[in-house]
Amino acid sequence: PTIDALAAEGTNFQRHYTVAPWTNPSVASFVTGLYPHRLNTFSYKTVFPPDVKTMFDYWNERAGGNACFLKNFHFFGGREGIEIVDYVWHTHAILDWLEQNDDRDYVLYLHYWNTHLPYFTRYSADAYFAGLRDIVALLNSGRAGDVARVQRLYRHAIERASEEFVYAVVEKLDKLGSLKDANLVITADHGESFGDREGPDGKVDVFGMHGRHLYEEVVHVPLILKGPEVPAGKTADNLTRSIDVLPTLLALNGWEPDPASRPMDGRDLFGPGPKAEDLYLMTTYLDRFDDDVISEPFEKYGYLKDGWKLIHDKDRGVFELYDLGADPDERNDLAAREAERLAAMKTGLAA
Repeated sequence: PTIDALAAEGTNFQRHYTVAPWTNPSVASFVTGLYPHRLNTFSYKTVFPPDVKTMFDYWNERAGGNACFLKNFHFFGGREGIEIVDYVWHTHAILDWLEQNDDRDYVLYLHYWNTHLPYFTRYSADAYFAGLRDIVALLNSGRAGDVARVQRLYRHAIERASEEFVYAVVEKLDKLGSLKDANLVITADHGESFGDREGPDGKVDVFGMHGRHLYEEVVHVPLILKGPEVPAGKTADNLTRSIDVLPTLLALNGWEPDPASRPMDGRDLFGPGPKAEDLYLMTTYLDRFDDDVISEPFEKYGYLKDGWKLIHDKDRGVFELYDLGADPDERNDLAAREAERLAAMKTGLAA
């Protein structure tokens, strides 16, 4: 109900996509307005190029600063000027921070991990990885109802995020009298697959749930914006991308992008210019948890335009083509039958 209410009071972008299906490259693009291949963010150690301004840099320079509440304090690669305050599940600390900083203009980034598998807050690495193994075991059990059980856990995690975490923040802003002046963004860095796309050995693994694939269930994510200059009660069905959020927030504050920073790939969602017509996606295979061992930087690429999606597996030399209007679950690969469309999409991806 809380997230639904915010969507009803703001603009709900229903064709919104993250540009990468796992956290580090997805969030890096979100906070810079740049595609992952322009940032080289393809490992767990995200380090931003020095000539790229982040969302946090803009608020440091032009307003009252920034704050982040996260799960992993090394999330932004030790970038100077990004203020990591506390763990995101410490709701009391977030509410205290809001009250103590109510007299300044800030950007606050809350990255709630509870909707990420294993769908519970785990306070130790051992418990976290044990939870991952339990979820994967359920999806691979072959027993009736186990997939539905995992999906119920996921749904409950989302409901908890909405009705406990988001509710608490919105309620606090309202009590402070600041909700009417705030620009709120609700989005996700990726979605989830529940055994729809098996791993190389025919079994589901962690990266088969998100990270390895570019299918809709993983890259088609929510975006809700609410604010004093955001159209209220609007549902938008034009294509939007995670790289569009930062330029939109800058415009809502009346700020121009810094010409000294690398030009952003995204565009203002409410601006007078043309809407985005296409989207690029990319990922690695991510076969194991290892900061220092990565596959080739990007091994899968995707391209969306006019309701069609091209997926290119560079390592295997395979192209897949889907008509998302007729086949939203991407079960009918048309690459062998739509030669003209395939050629046009390849050209778009190559560009």
